Amino acid sequence: MVESSESYIMYLDDDALFTKDTLTEVFRTIDNFSFDIFGGSYDPYYLERKPDWLPQDFGKFSFKFENPTNLDKEFISGCIMIIRRDVFEKVGSFNSELGMKGKYVGYGEEDDFQERARSLGFIIGYNPLIKVLHLVSKHKFSLKWHLHAAYKHGSDSNFYKSDFTTKFKNIGYQTFYLFPASFLIASKNLFLKKGYSLNHLVIDSVSLLFNSIGKVNNMLSHRIGQT
Repeated sequence: MVESSESYIMYLDDDALFTKDTLTEVFRTIDNFSFDIFGGSYDPYYLERKPDWLPQDFGKFSFKFENPTNLDKEFISGCIMIIRRDVFEKVGSFNSELGMKGKYVGYGEEDDFQERARSLGFIIGYNPLIKVLHLVSKHKFSLKWHLHAAYKHGSDSNFYKSDFTTKFKNIGYQTFYLFPASFLIASKNLFLKKGYSLNHLVIDSVSLLFNSIGKVNNMLSHRIGQT
């Protein structure tokens, strides 16, 4: 941001590829909509053979909106994000304590920035026609990575900002209803569904438990930090 002098700054993951009309749609959005921050969707691409246990929609990001629209509560992905330069003057920069750092898995810096911008009245938009391809690299073909990512999504989120009742209901529902229910279904599939493996079971159910543990850590660490 400091090095740029243009009116808009585009952030693109270093393993993302433009599709044919990406830039055309970016400029069309700037010319026709009053978004302060906006982004689009992405589909996965692979350089290695995709494991059959990866979910069908893994590596895909989109909303159900068919046309460019203002987002009231949703967050666009940092994989493809365009920000009007003067937004930074009031919002500040991204929180360097969050997000990826080399091989360290971290999340939440884009959501944190958008939340601060939205609280100041800036408009966040989404255009489904702004589309890029995002690499699903080989290191994500590991169950260990998926469980760690599920945990980090919980621990790095803005979950701690929810009121206590919401936190309690969310963690309770996910831990004591969603996880057991999904585990039972996955266990049944393990015996009855052809091609269903232990890897599928972990992805479909155990990852929910790791995400809940991450949310608990999120809540406790911020509570301790305030004392």
